[in-house]
Amino acid sequence: MSLLLPGLGQLYNGEVNRAIWTLLIFLLGALPIPASIALWLAPVATGPALLVAVLFAFGVWLWAVADAWRGARARTGYRLPGWQRSGVYALVFVFAHVITMPLLLGWVRDHLVRAFKVPSASMMPSILPGDHLFADMRYNCPGCASGVHRGDIAIFIDPNDRTRFYVKRIIGLPGDEVRIAGGAVSVNGEWLSRPARGAASGEQSTGQLECIAERCWMVNIGSAASQADKADSDRAPALTVPAGAVYLLGDNRVASVDSRKLGPVPLVDVVGRVRQIYFSHGENGIRWSRIGALPSSSAAPEQ
Repeated sequence: MSLLLPGLGQLYNGEVNRAIWTLLIFLLGALPIPASIALWLAPVATGPALLVAVLFAFGVWLWAVADAWRGARARTGYRLPGWQRSGVYALVFVFAHVITMPLLLGWVRDHLVRAFKVPSASMMPSILPGDHLFADMRYNCPGCASGVHRGDIAIFIDPNDRTRFYVKRIIGLPGDEVRIAGGAVSVNGEWLSRPARGAASGEQSTGQLECIAERCWMVNIGSAASQADKADSDRAPALTVPAGAVYLLGDNRVASVDSRKLGPVPLVDVVGRVRQIYFSHGENGIRWSRIGALPSSSAAPEQ
């Protein structure tokens, strides 16, 4: 019985108090408590902390089985009380597996940590197709510790399909003026593009370094952006991000469905921020170097 549900074997042995505590430790220790602890640690510790939680839950499950077996052996001649009927065990099992566990799991996914798999190349080179991510869901909500900032890699709900999520980078906040022309992007009149380190003079490249304040990241713009792009963008129409919305772009500008097509995204639909890559798999197998990586923006280069 404890193989089916930790605590059920203790309940059969008549140890009601022990059964309740075993089940509570299993449910809380395997889901909300470790997730909360993981989010208070450094982002690099998110994956290891959640792995420890899984091992802890597995250990509690094995302990419950062994403890119930020892308890049953010690109760020679034990007679079951009148309330111990098959319906009671079925009710406890259904309540835990069908109601309590899904509710706890849903709460953790919606309010603490959620796992996502990235199927597209829209955020290359920061995030690759086949990356599995942990997202911090304590983001952009009343009382949340994490507010929305330019440069964040955010998770938002597809406005045309509420069951689908996108991952893009926040470029503009409410009230910001955004201009886009060719490979150049400006926010409030400031160019995001910076000369990439190691780039030779006049070198043509599909990659470009962008920075906002002290945060930088690489983007793929297809054919190399010319200085004429910046001049053209001065004449490009400016879009002012409306109140209660943000402007998001994919790092892979040539293969991304983002605010250029969807328009500014309501803040209420921005639900999480990418925290850590916990697994990655591509055409050539597992990308070991990406496991545990942090796809956050780096510090700005020296000018």
